Amino acid sequence: MKKTVVIATLLSLSTVTYAEGWYLGLAYSSLEAELESGGIKRDSNPDGINLMPGYKFSKNFAVEGLLGTGISDDRVENESFDFELKSVLGVSAVGILPLSKHFDLYGKVGFAQVEYDDSDGDSADASGAMFGIGAAFNVTERFGFNLEYVQYPDGEYDDFNIDIEANALNLGVYYNF
Repeated sequence: MKKTVVIATLLSLSTVTYAEGWYLGLAYSSLEAELESGGIKRDSNPDGINLMPGYKFSKNFAVEGLLGTGISDDRVENESFDFELKSVLGVSAVGILPLSKHFDLYGKVGFAQVEYDDSDGDSADASGAMFGIGAAFNVTERFGFNLEYVQYPDGEYDDFNIDIEANALNLGVYYNF
């Protein structure tokens, strides 16, 4: 997967003459995490905030970074501890389908490193492929809103046999420079 992202990035550099420039997004992220151990599944829904700098090479392709942190934890269903997003770092290739001057659909695929922790002081992490789909509404040439669904890589607790699957629904704003 890393090779695919690197190759797509290098190929896109040849299209710099069609560059549309830098952008910066800020999104509220509502995570849906499923913790599983021994066939027993429990849910938790912590919240986060993401900063997403990117460079749009053409109207159809961008490369985007991701830097996020948790802003609230959530009690694990039927358990006595809270679960939270500690941090997320990532990079994605973004394919864009402009439907009109004001509305775009997009898909992204990339790599992410995610860290979680809980109120008991235990940590968990995940790294690997991430992907997502979204829609953007361009209010002006420079400013807009977006809504996206992102699937993060699967992870696990360091000291326990607990697997984590997480996805997020992100609602954001962005500014094109």
